[in-house]
Amino acid sequence: MNYQEIGNHTKVTEFILVGLSKHPTSQSILFWALMFLYIVTLAGNSMIIFLVGVSSRLHTPMYFFLSNLSLLDLLFSTSAVPLIMANSLQNFPTISYTSCFAQLTIRAFLALAECFLLAIMAYDRFVAISDPLRYNLVMSSRVCIVMALLAWMIAFLLTVMPILLFPISFCGHNSVNHFSCEAQAIFKL
Repeated sequence: MNYQEIGNHTKVTEFILVGLSKHPTSQSILFWALMFLYIVTLAGNSMIIFLVGVSSRLHTPMYFFLSNLSLLDLLFSTSAVPLIMANSLQNFPTISYTSCFAQLTIRAFLALAECFLLAIMAYDRFVAISDPLRYNLVMSSRVCIVMALLAWMIAFLLTVMPILLFPISFCGHNSVNHFSCEAQAIFKL
């Protein structure tokens, strides 16, 4: 008999987010501030991706990795901000158990991919500085694509495999002292 079979445990189906204000004016201000910052983030990162894709002068490894980083930033912002904006207008904000852990998984994947991508970008600059004559040979477009794909795939495997191997069940308090489903707030529960 394992510890989950002992006693009566109710499974949590949703989390209550208590980190947001319940005052209508502060909710409105928070919503519009987040909306403005989200639009600026989307516009800025989309512009970087667009310019790197369109301008042939920017088809270098540094800008290729920069556009990957911009894509990660777009995805990272989109994984949390729209839900926070929607919850900022509610008096009783909640998030379902599956949505919360999906959001945690996606954010962990994107954070890992960003770490790997930043390491690759550091290696790119190292090669450019230490061996400038062989830079185009070492950092060819094929090598850059393979390195970026490896960063994305390894981050995906490191994020998804533990979740598939060790499914998480949660029974306990469901009141999260945060405005989104954040790892440290969930671990405190």
